[in-house]
Amino acid sequence: MIDDSTSASPAQLAWRKFRRNKGAVAGLIILALAVMISILGALIRPDASRDANAQNLSLSRKNVNFSIEVL
Repeated sequence: MIDDSTSASPAQLAWRKFRRNKGAVAGLIILALAVMISILGALIRPDASRDANAQNLSLSRKNVNFSIEVL
């Protein structure tokens, strides 16, 4: 049996060891999916409501429990 560890780089050795750990691979897949959903989420389900991103600057500085009726 030939030992590949003598010709492999440290990164290749770390990747091989990482791939053997099933929990770490599953965690990487879950993390990659979460990142993809967070980046692509706005494209998948955009907010179609009118003036969704409009902010009334006079109301933005009010306290937390402030309420108002907007006509």
